[in-house]
Parts: sequence; C-alpha cells; structure tokens
Amino acid sequence: MRDYEEYNNGSWRSTEHKRLIHHLSRSAIEWAKCSTSLGIKLQEEVLHVILSHHGNRLAASPVAPKTREAWLVHLCDGISARLYDADTFDIVKI
Repeated sequence: MRDYEEYNNGSWRSTEHKRLIHHLSRSAIEWAKCSTSLGIKLQEEVLHVILSHHGNRLAASPVAPKTREAWLVHLCDGISARLYDADTFDIVKI
C-alpha cells in the first residue's frame, strides 16, 4: 500500500517509500510486530512466504521459495501482476 500512490485521476506511480524500503521489507516488519504481539504460531513460515514471494534475488527477494506455500504465493503474485496486461488484449468472454 505504501509503494504506490494515485495521481492524475486513476494513474499510479512508485513512491519514495518503495525506493527506500520496498514492500517486502515493510511486510516482513509488520508481520513480525503483529504476529509477536498476538502470539501467532507459524511466524517463521509466514515470514519466509513474505520474503520469498518475488521468487529470487534478481526480483528483489532475499530468499527463494523453499516451501510449497511459498512457491504457491510466488506463482499467484506473478499471475496477479500479469492480470493488468489482460486489459491490453482482446479477451474472449465466455
């Protein structure tokens, strides 16, 4: 939520926060704070999913997915990112 801001009636751009912190780090920080204060189990497993969801270091993940759950979230994140491309194609509606 902090990585992008709306401008010019519906257009989006990256924020300074994205350049300096990035949502992977911000999400990991927020998860660690919340899960600890609430006593949530599986803290490390969820933290791994957050930190690995981009897939590899070239895509800004500090670690690669090493669990089925992490791999699934990585794949879903990639599909979600590509859904915006669908607007540029003629899609047959069933």
